[in-house]
Amino acid sequence: MTKFYLAASAIRLMTAALVVIAYCVICRDDKESIRNFVLLFFAFYLVMLVFDSVFFARIEKNNNLKTEK
Repeated sequence: MTKFYLAASAIRLMTAALVVIAYCVICRDDKESIRNFVLLFFAFYLVMLVFDSVFFARIEKNNNLKTEK
């Protein structure tokens, strides 16, 4: 299961980078818009990273408790 979590995290990181790069290419003339988008997207990504970490830690904890019984 750990490899699945790692792969999902890597795919999410690459997808996020592609979204930011695509936005930068589309709005290349408006530097302030790009900066605001990147800051907002980075904040969103950090919040989702914390949520996913807590979520998957709880799942693993529950799986470990079930296997110990």
